[in-house]
Amino acid sequence: MVALTFDDGPGPSTPALLDTLAETGTPATFFMVGMRVERRPDDAVRVAAAGHTIGTHTWSHRRPDELGDDGIRAETLRSNALVHELTGHEVRYVRAPYLPEYASRFDAVLAPLGIVTVVWSLDPRDWERSDPDEITGAVLDGLHPGAIVVMHDGGGRERPATVAALATIVAGAEDRGYRFVAL
Repeated sequence: MVALTFDDGPGPSTPALLDTLAETGTPATFFMVGMRVERRPDDAVRVAAAGHTIGTHTWSHRRPDELGDDGIRAETLRSNALVHELTGHEVRYVRAPYLPEYASRFDAVLAPLGIVTVVWSLDPRDWERSDPDEITGAVLDGLHPGAIVVMHDGGGRERPATVAALATIVAGAEDRGYRFVAL
């Protein structure tokens, strides 16, 4: 089993990624930035209606070392509340922005609230690549049982290479015997 996750959205590429996920029957998890959900509420509703899991990626995507514990808590809870209001779904997962090294701090602050901090194990660096074949190769070459793949559907810009790579990633992983799960 492996998990596809998408960070920084919702964004302009979210609808196209959702279309591909629907066409391939692939579940995923979207770690959404609250202020972007506020700007694109229909995308958040569509993600939830399609049965994908929504986690939070804080309210503003600020660097965690700029927030402090109270800021981490406030940004996460504010984002979670908006997603719940729009979709009716409780948000159980959070991913710290930027570096996985921030995860232990998020866990210390948010675990007492029942929020699970999720770290990725495979980053194809789609946020900096413009070639779908490079993204596909990075994912397929790095896949391992239990992998949590981080890709991006937002960040204030379109992600055409990620969109173009997704169906090939799903087919290639399934050909190798992997099954996708949402968190």
